[in-house]
This record gives sequence, C-alpha cells and structure tokens, in this order.
Amino acid sequence: MNVSICSFLDKQAAIRQVRQEVFIEEQGVSAEEEFDDDDHDCVHVVVTANGQAIGTGRLKPDGRIGRVAVLKAARGHGVGRAIMAALEEQARVSGMPRLWAHAQVQALAFYERLGYQVAGDTFMEAGIAHCEIQKPLPRLDAMTGDEP
Repeated sequence: MNVSICSFLDKQAAIRQVRQEVFIEEQGVSAEEEFDDDDHDCVHVVVTANGQAIGTGRLKPDGRIGRVAVLKAARGHGVGRAIMAALEEQARVSGMPRLWAHAQVQALAFYERLGYQVAGDTFMEAGIAHCEIQKPLPRLDAMTGDEP
C-alpha cells in the first residue's frame, strides 16, 4: 500500500475513478454533487496497491476533511485509517487547530475510533444521512515539547 499526498491535478484520474465507483455508482450521488470546484483548493491523499488507486480523501484549507472513499474490495484493510492519518498529518503541519467533516452516519463508528466526536444533529446531504464531526489537533510544538 502506497499513500501519496498530491494536488487534484497531479492525480485527477485516480481520484475521479475511486470517487466515481464509491460515491456515484455505489451510493447514488450525482456527478454534479460529487465533483466540485473545491477539489482544486484541497490537499488530496491517494492510496494505491499494485499500481491501482484504492482510496482517496481531501483536506480543505478550513480543516474540513471530505470525499474519503475506499473501494469496496479494499475495505477492512486499513486504507481508510491510512487516508485519515495522512490528512491529519497535513493539517498538523499546516497548523490547523481542528479537523471537521460531514460524515455519513453509517461511517460514524470508523471516525469515532479515530477520536472524532459528533457535533450536531443528523442531516441529509446528497440524499445520505450525515452528522458533523470534529477533532481537535494538538499543536506540533505541544507534541514535541518545543517552545512555540
């Protein structure tokens, strides 16, 4: 498994392929809702195995994680955890104080295992039940004991 940090333009085909399969084909999200102009402003993570993209996710400049997707055949093998770890590390390096997301209700247990907490009521987005989740991030200097 290889985890890459990239821009949307760097790995657009791989990102689109995973999200097409997971969100559009599997979950019935429209292409118009799935692919937005925000992709160009985000840091992306792409996970590959044997040269094939199997997972992706993105981080917006405001600390919002989104579009976390793992192909069905690759689920249960740590791909989602690898995506989240890479996004969290990018956020820490960027000095973001917290991360947040609109998480699908069916995925809440995954996010809760990673330290995220539900921060609101359930709502519908793209025809799927979601909740806002958030997680504070310790500052890098607090983690190392270095002075700011």
